Amino acid sequence: MATIRETAIAILDEVKRFVPIGSNSKPKEFTQYTGWTQARLKEEWAGGSQVTCCNAFVGWYSTELARRLGK
Repeated sequence: MATIRETAIAILDEVKRFVPIGSNSKPKEFTQYTGWTQARLKEEWAGGSQVTCCNAFVGWYSTELARRLGK
């Protein structure tokens, strides 16, 4: 069985295939990894928000890690 570290690295290696992952340049992957779309971001920004999707990616990553570890 893979260690937590090995599993974590494997997930990042899979994601790195698509880097850079932008909401405009790779919308499918961007939404998969963050749950956000370019349209939703534009709506937020139009209202004055400065929201980014960094934390959303970390949330996806930690959930994916837990899923793969069976937790």
